[in-house]
Amino acid sequence: MTDFGPENFWPTLRASKRDTVMVTELDDIAALGAAFRGGAATVLELLAGSDCYHGAHRDILDAMAALQGRGEPIDPLTVAEELLQRGRLEACGGFEYLVQLRESAFSGSNAAFYCRPVLRAARYRDLMSHCEEYLTLCREQEEEPETLAAQLACQLHQLAQGQAGGTGPRRLAEIVRAEVARIERQE
Repeated sequence: MTDFGPENFWPTLRASKRDTVMVTELDDIAALGAAFRGGAATVLELLAGSDCYHGAHRDILDAMAALQGRGEPIDPLTVAEELLQRGRLEACGGFEYLVQLRESAFSGSNAAFYCRPVLRAARYRDLMSHCEEYLTLCREQEEEPETLAAQLACQLHQLAQGQAGGTGPRRLAEIVRAEVARIERQE
């Protein structure tokens, strides 16, 4: 039995400011519901599974993307079948939850509007993750401060441009090894 299913469909809002940034379970629900109501192309153009707050929603959006990639329709039945093949249907709340997601939206025409807060919260989570990783690297003091500052500036610029892929900071030695390996493959 999952803790995320029809009986817990509407998550409760959290009180702390940090959590309200991530209270996107409801935003995820709105976006996924709109996808089921005809807005799938818009939702899948704007969001990746990793943008969703809740793991079940990530799985559902990834299943929708796989269906779209194969040119198959996106509805609760096809998504349920895709999740079942991946062994994730029950973890995502089952077929009944997918139907409730569909019923949570009035139409797909507002899909872009529903995606905005999901993207915003995902950016906040990315920013917090990068900052936490750099704090750890600063505490370890294995890299020069200037090197870390330059890497952080690059990562923050990518986040500001919406380009960060969640790779996080990398040690200079990792970058050099990767470049050497790339050059050796070219020879």
